[in-house]
Amino acid sequence: MKSINISKRKFENLKQLELPKEVVSTEASFYRFNYLGKIKVFKSLHKTSGPIFANKLFTLEMLNEYQEILPNSFVIPESLVSVDKELRGFSLPFIKGYNFEVFLKNPKISNKVKIHFMKKIGDILEQLSHIRNNSALDCIYINDLHASNFIADVKNDELKVVDIDSSRICDSKPFPARYLTPLSLLNKAPGNSKYEIYQKVSEEQLNSSILDMMTYDNYEDYYCMYNHYRNQLGYINSNQDSDLYCYIILFLNFLYGSNVGSFSLEEFYNYMYYLEKLNIDRNLLNAIYLIVTSAPNENIEEYLDTLSDEQIKKSHKDNYIKYKKLSK
Repeated sequence: MKSINISKRKFENLKQLELPKEVVSTEASFYRFNYLGKIKVFKSLHKTSGPIFANKLFTLEMLNEYQEILPNSFVIPESLVSVDKELRGFSLPFIKGYNFEVFLKNPKISNKVKIHFMKKIGDILEQLSHIRNNSALDCIYINDLHASNFIADVKNDELKVVDIDSSRICDSKPFPARYLTPLSLLNKAPGNSKYEIYQKVSEEQLNSSILDMMTYDNYEDYYCMYNHYRNQLGYINSNQDSDLYCYIILFLNFLYGSNVGSFSLEEFYNYMYYLEKLNIDRNLLNAIYLIVTSAPNENIEEYLDTLSDEQIKKSHKDNYIKYKKLSK
């Protein structure tokens, strides 16, 4: 992978990019800079040592090695970036467009356009499935799939996937994922065995297990189970089912207007019953129900065009809450 070195003085003069208020980044700060006449983004990581950082570097190398067969929608990290020869992060191409989290909440954008772009996520997942089945890259998953990690370019009718340095590729270890936490719906589902959930261990048990371990090779076996890291940020080794789960949760969050992924199992079924009352397409509902069963998850892309404006409006939490009150 190529590398760029900048001086500390130049780094201190870089303009930090302001993320939309809906978008939160806990692992890095972002800066805009010019390199060889092109605008780039410097993702400056807060943590640049230890097994988590080593895992990040491995993922970056694999993304670069296989970039020719990855979907065109993937925004591939281009170069490692050092400040006064100290490795601090990596560069990305600057992508114009709307953060998809902001895009979906914009009342001036029609539901038809929002659904059009949401279907592109399903298409990207199909492309990844094709890559896994027809190339040497048989293990590639987005992992941290949520609305903030997509950029909608309306002018060019494109949806770009950003933050793919948190993807699962080859033998990389699990990275944090917004929808894949111990508090998420999938952890409460009877069919959660299809998701690669790491066994829970106490921090005391783990600390005693890794005591005196000095090498990453030994430590990495326990890295994914690290209690604090897992409970705070996620502990799923992503697979096809978890990517599809995240896609469906993203869609349900759009309908509901808030985080459906934190629902109890009972609340999930209650909301799904409400969607049935709205006469939402049966195929779409059946595909959504799969996320809490042991059956493989299904891509919902082909069913999204069945939604009407009225169904989307009535699916919002305000109308759902009114319905619950009237039902008592």
